Amino acid sequence: LDEYEWLAESPACEEYVRLLIDESSMRLFITSRRKPAWATARRRIYGDFAVLDRGLLRMSDEEAHRVLSPANVAASREIVRAASGWPAVLGLAVAQSTADISGVVPSMLYEYLAEELFFRSSPSLQTALPMLALAPYVRSDVAQVISGSASTRLLEEAAAAGYFTEPHGQASFHPLLKDFLLAKIKPEDPEAIRVTRDLVNFYVREEAWDSAFHVLQNCPDKEGLTQLIETGK
Repeated sequence: LDEYEWLAESPACEEYVRLLIDESSMRLFITSRRKPAWATARRRIYGDFAVLDRGLLRMSDEEAHRVLSPANVAASREIVRAASGWPAVLGLAVAQSTADISGVVPSMLYEYLAEELFFRSSPSLQTALPMLALAPYVRSDVAQVISGSASTRLLEEAAAAGYFTEPHGQASFHPLLKDFLLAKIKPEDPEAIRVTRDLVNFYVREEAWDSAFHVLQNCPDKEGLTQLIETGK
């Protein structure tokens, strides 16, 4: 069953799948961006199902090089570096048969990200994601600065959808996904200015100068830069 998250919108469909698992000898392979309601910790402990998560599906550099053509070693290294183990990126690179990763990313990959991830997210998460991408890492306290009381719910939704490369205690976006999200930020937008300055204030208080500068690199702001320079003297 592919794209099970659509079935999960219906409690009746979920109950039907649960009955298939419990009452038949059928073995199911399910792909989903959302955890099924019947996939409880108890059932997993008893061996009713197993999970192949993003970490297990991530390709090693050696595996990635095997997928790519050996004709251009330098180009393959660049694609492997940019893909960071993401099978979808490597698959697109092979399909394009191009030595230039920049030719793959803006068109096919951005279309894939938009269709498969971003536009399937809730409106509130779509608003928050570009702002979360301003930070070098997405921690709960950083998300709190950006999204306030909604931060926990938004982080859980983002993690379940597969936006992060690590658990969201110290999560980060895949580099190409981060570029996709940052491209949606308009530096003159009041919300972008607000988040940029709030993050700079947050990192300055922590004396995390590199993190504050990282934010300003992604969304330049004169007031924030002035504060960082004066505070860091």
